[in-house]
Amino acid sequence: MVREDSVSPERHGGSRAEQGGSISVGILCNAVWNPRTKRLQSNADMANWSKLIEQARQLNMRAYVFRLQDVHFEERKIDAYEWNEEHFSPVKIPFPDVIYDQLASRKIERNPGLQKRRKQLSETFTSRLFNDGFFDKWQVYEWLSRDPTLIPVLPATKRQSGVEAARKFLERHSIAFWKPIHGSLGVGIIRLERHDDGSIEYHWKKSRESVVHGKVMNFEELEKKFRQRFKRRQYIWQEGISLAAVNGRSFDVRILMQRDGSGAWKRTKVFARLARKGDFTSNLSGGGEACPLDSLLVPLWPDKAFRRRLRQRLNELARRVVQQMESECQTPLGELGIDIGVNQSGRLFVIEVNSKPHKSASTETGRQDLVDLSFARPMQFARFLAKSSLTVREAGMS
Repeated sequence: MVREDSVSPERHGGSRAEQGGSISVGILCNAVWNPRTKRLQSNADMANWSKLIEQARQLNMRAYVFRLQDVHFEERKIDAYEWNEEHFSPVKIPFPDVIYDQLASRKIERNPGLQKRRKQLSETFTSRLFNDGFFDKWQVYEWLSRDPTLIPVLPATKRQSGVEAARKFLERHSIAFWKPIHGSLGVGIIRLERHDDGSIEYHWKKSRESVVHGKVMNFEELEKKFRQRFKRRQYIWQEGISLAAVNGRSFDVRILMQRDGSGAWKRTKVFARLARKGDFTSNLSGGGEACPLDSLLVPLWPDKAFRRRLRQRLNELARRVVQQMESECQTPLGELGIDIGVNQSGRLFVIEVNSKPHKSASTETGRQDLVDLSFARPMQFARFLAKSSLTVREAGMS
């Protein structure tokens, strides 16, 4: 039985913020209700949802989780779930002041039955919905390449076209990656290495846990092997970077950039992601390991001054990336996960920019205060958006 929230300002023509009440935040996610247990089905994201709601409460706001399926546009209400310190309970709420998109499932994004609802939600909330949807990898490359200062740190990238173009790209770059434009978690990526005799080794990330290794004698065999896959999905081709490695395990650097309660971009966390043995991707959900950055930099570059300059360049690069992404993106961004590769000489490359950066509610190896901050800042930014939107509406009515 879904109960009605006791405060329903929509009936009086305004949101809670407009009525002088506490700001409400809707967290769009993939919650699944179990009618037998009368509980939300447990999953890996549940701790994150409760953490966000608790952070919202500390800011005197109310937050709820909800699904696309549970939005009633005509009523301007949502069948949502609230956290009561022990479990989630169903509650029907008026449209919240702000929506934070945490729907981290591309399968749901591609669901034809939900795409119309997603579009309607975006059009309804406009500037009061942040981190709307996923990025298209090719689009991100185009956005970043419009900044001349970023071109030197972008691996050569092409959008999938004909077979002959793919052959020429691999001839030009002996190591290359084929990446699904709409992929995530590293799944579907193919690493290719061309040898002098024309043979090509491939490493295909078939699933989170599985990497398929193989070798073909020429490009024709390679094209034949993956032909059907390329017909089903769009790919980009990306120049391979020889990343720095420790004990045979390559790593990249994840920088979590978030906007705070003033709307300003801040660096929340920076850490290394170490790929597992035999893998070429470092995604934590696929077996990668989060490590303090210096634990990998010190063995590679003992010179302290060099490491200090490297860290400074990492921070400056992350700031340039978020500034460029914000200038190009048509919808509000509250956080970005920026993956930066470092080669053996210390040169930096932007590998990925993520609109749904992975976060965990607790840590055993890192700093819990920074973990807490990574959940507090999205709620701080939500409050900023709600107040900014209300100010704009009031100015328009004056």
